[in-house]
Amino acid sequence: MARAKDPLRKNAIHLLFKEYKNRITKLTRNSKANHYHNFFVQNKANLLKTWKGIKSIINTSSTSSNNDINTLIHENRTITDKTEISNTFNSFFINIPKNIEKTIPKSKKEFKDYLKNSNPQSFYMRPTTIDEIINQIKKFKNNSANGPHSIPTKILKECKKELAFPLEILINLSFEKGIFPNSLKLGTIKPIFKSGDKTQCNNYRPIALLSNISKLLEKLVYDRLYIFLEKNKAIYNHQYGFRWNHSTTHALLHTTEIIREACDKKELACTVYLDLRKAFDTVDHQIILHKLKHYGIRGLGNKWLESFLVGREQSTTINTKMSQLGTVLFGVPQGSVLGPLLFIIFINDLNHCIKYSSLFHFADDSKLLYVHPSIELINNHINYDLSLLVDWLRANRISLNTKKTDIVLYRPKQMETMTENLNIVLGREKLGVSDTVKYLGVELQENLKWDLHLNKIITKLHRAIGLLSKVRHYVPIWLMRTIYFSLFNSHLIYCCEIWGQKPTVLFQKIE
Repeated sequence: MARAKDPLRKNAIHLLFKEYKNRITKLTRNSKANHYHNFFVQNKANLLKTWKGIKSIINTSSTSSNNDINTLIHENRTITDKTEISNTFNSFFINIPKNIEKTIPKSKKEFKDYLKNSNPQSFYMRPTTIDEIINQIKKFKNNSANGPHSIPTKILKECKKELAFPLEILINLSFEKGIFPNSLKLGTIKPIFKSGDKTQCNNYRPIALLSNISKLLEKLVYDRLYIFLEKNKAIYNHQYGFRWNHSTTHALLHTTEIIREACDKKELACTVYLDLRKAFDTVDHQIILHKLKHYGIRGLGNKWLESFLVGREQSTTINTKMSQLGTVLFGVPQGSVLGPLLFIIFINDLNHCIKYSSLFHFADDSKLLYVHPSIELINNHINYDLSLLVDWLRANRISLNTKKTDIVLYRPKQMETMTENLNIVLGREKLGVSDTVKYLGVELQENLKWDLHLNKIITKLHRAIGLLSKVRHYVPIWLMRTIYFSLFNSHLIYCCEIWGQKPTVLFQKIE
């Protein structure tokens, strides 16, 4: 075309080229749209495949977390054998709680010293019914991954009426005898890469897959146990994690309102954000069983939960190679239904050791909050409370990570220099003061402004808009709505009750 000497012919060829180019572009786009439309319709019930399809549209490579571990360096050894890599990971994950427990100094107190007002009422393991089992099976997600000794979820849901009767017999027998089936105690671990060097075990997070029959059994016990604890008002008021009608928003609203009121009164609000090391994984079984008795879970209920906790085994699968089985000696089972509830029972009495501060929990995300106009009293009282907290942690065999424990001193503008006089010590180590902290997904600044958090929201919304723009030609409208609510609206509304109370210039960018 460029060599054509006749201008009219050159222009005609150029127009013809544009016409064919546009026609090919349209055909390609329509063909691609039809392909993805059919793909998404066929996999509408499969969330995993749906998101894989979305990633293929935007050319986002799906990085595998466990299939590309071909080399591991552990204890100065380079390991390339696939089975040995799996065995090394399994041993590493099992030994983490044991190694942490060894580092915890002995306490002069016992965990029993912190337990007050034993519940006189006793928990009853009420038998289940066929209707209750069917209703629980209906709630299972079709695409959820299941561990060993599972019935494929689709078959379980399709055959729920036929399976409910034998399951009722087996589950009620388990309740009657106080025994959790050994075959359901096995978990399969898949290491998920976090960040850093891929050859190091500590850069992976273990994700546990358990039997869906185990989860069915646990859910039945969970509902009974939770209702019993709430009815007897056994759970600490300021525990916001894993409780019905409680959320991160509630936890943040409560504490930020206390801080706002303090700043309005020209007072200081000092908050210590605690980082408990592998808290779920290091729970001592004998301690939690004793606490369960204290809160009213005695007899067969306690025996059943002991059977549920003790004698569990796990294996790790990498590159299709499964490790040898290892026995889990500590912790509440990861990936289980009952695990989080058992943990909040375990940590339920931590507030009894604190004298001056208020203690707030979202599961293991805990923080101390103390308000006072005097920086000297803040230093004295928080240091005293932290020394008491350390005693509780030692008595309960839980470790605190001082390097990840943050302090923020919230204060009015007239008292900006007060941080220079803050002197908070944990053990023999002075804790540093931060001007910002990320807590429950929200960036909290020392002046209680939201510039940092709003800018991060804006960045996330820009990314979501970019993704929506890329996929809009190829996905049906129902899926566009799903993507919008997942990637855009979720960031827009998360905890907006906290950061959205006072309009700023950044609100215009969000709008």
